[in-house]
Amino acid sequence: MDNIFVFMAIFASFGVKDAYQHRILYFGILGAVVLRFVFVAAGTSLLLLGKWVLLLFGVLVLWSAWQSTCWKSQKTRFVISRMFGGENR
Repeated sequence: MDNIFVFMAIFASFGVKDAYQHRILYFGILGAVVLRFVFVAAGTSLLLLGKWVLLLFGVLVLWSAWQSTCWKSQKTRFVISRMFGGENR
């Protein structure tokens, strides 16, 4: 039920007419399924090249985790600071 409210909020913010909502959702879900298939097939094909690709994927995941934990943007620090009642310096 939560997703319905999100969809309605997005449609309202973009001013999507009721007649087009079903079509947009249909093609959005279809596109998500097709792209998921494409990326799974591409990832599987890359893994068939050798074990070094798995190591490369692991390094990419670790780098992404490092970036998301250590290099937060100024806006993120401001929001977190304001949420917990701190001062933004």
